[in-house]
Amino acid sequence: MSSKSSVVRQFTNVPRAGRPLLAHPPATTVTTLVEERPSGVALIASPDLAGGRAYLCDPESHCVHVLDQDFAPLFSFGGHGSGLGQFDAPSDAAIVWIDASSPTDCAADTAVLVVADCGNDRIQLLELDGAPICAIGEERPSLGAASFPRPSALTGWPMRAGWPFFRLASVPRLLNPSRLEWRAPYLDVACAGATMVRVDLAAALLPDFSTWIAHESPATLRQAYRRFAMDPHRAEIPNICLVEIAERLQPQRLRSVTLPWRARA
Repeated sequence: MSSKSSVVRQFTNVPRAGRPLLAHPPATTVTTLVEERPSGVALIASPDLAGGRAYLCDPESHCVHVLDQDFAPLFSFGGHGSGLGQFDAPSDAAIVWIDASSPTDCAADTAVLVVADCGNDRIQLLELDGAPICAIGEERPSLGAASFPRPSALTGWPMRAGWPFFRLASVPRLLNPSRLEWRAPYLDVACAGATMVRVDLAAALLPDFSTWIAHESPATLRQAYRRFAMDPHRAEIPNICLVEIAERLQPQRLRSVTLPWRARA
């Protein structure tokens, strides 16, 4: 698959009879199509996309080719590299709906393309036109991390413990991701060594606690404090996180105040 024409010829040999170009709800339909689809291909149908599109990973050219509903080439995006929107041997793609709370929410304008960026040990989220959104898989040091809880202080906490403000757990490492399967709200990623990593995609997109508290507004900090310290139905988060939030809000006055939390140490 060294050229776009060879890619198109290979893809059009896939039998189409009785197999709609569709990755839409209900969930059982999505699952069936995902299981049958060739590796490296993502499909979506929508009137907003002139009937539908197919996304075909080209690991040799380090890019993704976009085809119309008749499998004619539209455009390609990517290129070799490790920057956002670049790829190193992309191996698979999937259409996901991160914000969908029900099957009826799964419209083309809310869909996101996920590409397994195999050589870069990550997955990338992109708009349907190829514009990059973010990459998931490689943890990087947060700004000002030395002033906030060390990772050891947050070990063992669920990733969604700080929802919807921040995440506590690290994003799982994705070593040579090769295959993607969307099982809302999770993305199952097949990685090296025949391992399957389940990524809570919405939670993984949240900032870690150190990044969040360093950049959030006082209004949002107050919302989070009320949620985790005062709400009778509050979720549990580490005490050290509540201390940091309180001190950010009123550094001097709250240092000696006994905070009304129910969080575990």
